[in-house]
Amino acid sequence: MSLLPDASTITYNGYTLPVERKLLHSSIVPERSGDGRTATGSRYTLAWRFFIHNSGGLGDTLEVIRERLTRPGGELEILNTGFGDIRLNRGSTGDLAWGPWPEIRRWEPYGTVTAALDFAISFFISDCTDSPYGRIMEHAWECGYDLGPDRLERRDITGYFRIPLRKRTVGSTHLQDTADLHYEKVVPPVPHGFERQNESRRLSPDKCRLDFRFTDMQLLTPRPPGVLDYTFEHFHQNIDRSGFVNWYGTMSARYKMALHAPADLAMTYFLDAVNDRTGFIRRFVGADVQWIPVNFSMREIEHERASEFTFSYTTIGRVSAILAASMWRPLPGHDHQRWMTSMQLAHKPRGYTQSVLRPQDDIIIDLCTSAPPKVARPPVAPAAAAALRKLWSIPASLPPPDDSWVEYDLWLGVGVDDNVVVHKPLPERVLEVNPFGSGLSLGQRAAAREFGGNGRGMRPVDLAASGARSAGSDASESVRLQRRALPTVYVYVEGSAVRAGYDIPEPHLDSIGGTTAIRCNRPGQEFFETRALGNFGVPIMLAAWRSRYVLEGIPTQAIGAPATPKVDKVSGRISSAV
Repeated sequence: MSLLPDASTITYNGYTLPVERKLLHSSIVPERSGDGRTATGSRYTLAWRFFIHNSGGLGDTLEVIRERLTRPGGELEILNTGFGDIRLNRGSTGDLAWGPWPEIRRWEPYGTVTAALDFAISFFISDCTDSPYGRIMEHAWECGYDLGPDRLERRDITGYFRIPLRKRTVGSTHLQDTADLHYEKVVPPVPHGFERQNESRRLSPDKCRLDFRFTDMQLLTPRPPGVLDYTFEHFHQNIDRSGFVNWYGTMSARYKMALHAPADLAMTYFLDAVNDRTGFIRRFVGADVQWIPVNFSMREIEHERASEFTFSYTTIGRVSAILAASMWRPLPGHDHQRWMTSMQLAHKPRGYTQSVLRPQDDIIIDLCTSAPPKVARPPVAPAAAAALRKLWSIPASLPPPDDSWVEYDLWLGVGVDDNVVVHKPLPERVLEVNPFGSGLSLGQRAAAREFGGNGRGMRPVDLAASGARSAGSDASESVRLQRRALPTVYVYVEGSAVRAGYDIPEPHLDSIGGTTAIRCNRPGQEFFETRALGNFGVPIMLAAWRSRYVLEGIPTQAIGAPATPKVDKVSGRISSAV
């Protein structure tokens, strides 16, 4: 007695296709990898024709069936149909690219309770393993080599890899994996004597594919540990004309340090090079040559983590050959292997930050989910988040008044009116005015009426009758100065201030040089203005002013360059100035 085979079943998203179904199409197409050397998996496409029926409350409605058959990424089970049993998205077996993907190619209703339809479904699976996840499914790359005029090699590697991916569970909005978690598996090592100049990666929107690029450049000279780039120059020059006796030398260098290396190592490297070369000179020339250090300078460039150094010296003696031999010496500490070891942290995949896109950093937006999920945002490093909180955290209370001043600038200026009048004698005779034109000014017409004239100018007249100096007066006294009053001393006060949380009072000058000062402002020239510059939890006030003061008398103390005024920042009064 033989056992009969189990009945065949096809179930998708909890709906089992009727037994009375017809297979319309079936195909299995292996998909080639990007390098064309293998297949990443097989694309299955199956289609059936069958009837569905609304059994009047005893089964699913047509709407429910349609919704189940059109939702992608569901559970699929095909048993005893002649394909071999297929179970997808259950346990460790599933589609390799967010499938299966269903399709209703034909829907022909019969009234409102029955419909005939052609249903197709495609899925991408591996026939070689039931546990494809957590592995690289496809990896393709290419490499290019460039040699410039210096014949140094530049190596450029580009490629990509893909991983199989599905939702964590059917109906979930969470990812099971991301390609970025597998990045370290494809990173090539840096060759000896090369520098990694570029490392870039880009993750696809579905998080299944990661494209990468690496660029390595051969180094012309070895570097000391922890140095990104450097220059070193050694210069010799003869400075006498009587023979090659006096020599002047300079060593200069620039070091740019890696982020993980101490910045002050640059000075150590430079001094090691200086001691090596100057020691060579002193060791081989002995007492025949005088060696004199002249100058040493250093410069820090913080924003580039760079340092620059210069060392100068002179030598006296006929040792030009030895001086030249001190050049072209290997710099101490410069070694490819030591440098590569020191740069392991920098050349580590993902660099210093070690950023990685994890499954919890992304989320799937699906209108079929019961509740809208929160859209995932790129992760923020804890240190960066703390820095942002510190940057935007503003104290709720006002600062103490004495600590509220952001800026306070004040200038004093002194001006003196000497009250001196200049008297000048009138001329003996009035010369002809405006001889080149017929038009006369108002002053010329008045003079013409007083002294006479012809309309084109003024005739010469004797000014004795008009009260002018006589011809016999002292001609040597041409100018007389009259001091009409004591000098008037003015003091000008100008300035500006910025304050947080409080108004800025107008400053006031009480005295200067031992003399009382009285405010003497003029409309349109002196002013006091204030306004709110902004509000960052507390108002930020800005004020600017220009005031003029007149002193009651002559200062009893000499007024020179004004010292820093002492300002009462609460009342605004200048208690003492000079």
